[in-house]
Amino acid sequence: MPIQAEILSYLAQHPGAKDTAEGIAEWWMPARKTRPALTEVRDAMEDLVSRGLVIAEQGADGRVFYRGSPRNQGNKNN
Repeated sequence: MPIQAEILSYLAQHPGAKDTAEGIAEWWMPARKTRPALTEVRDAMEDLVSRGLVIAEQGADGRVFYRGSPRNQGNKNN
């Protein structure tokens, strides 16, 4: 399953989820045998942000946090 699909599936099951690329790699894809590379997660998140499916927000500490877009919540067919 492509990483974007795994992320969207996680967000469909956890609509309030919000995390950094590091947290997404560690916690959002437990079915994977190996943790995906951070560059892979960041690239996937950039793709989802560009498609309007995920929102990126910079935290007060400078880290970027990702969450599902309100327009995408509940829609598993992306």
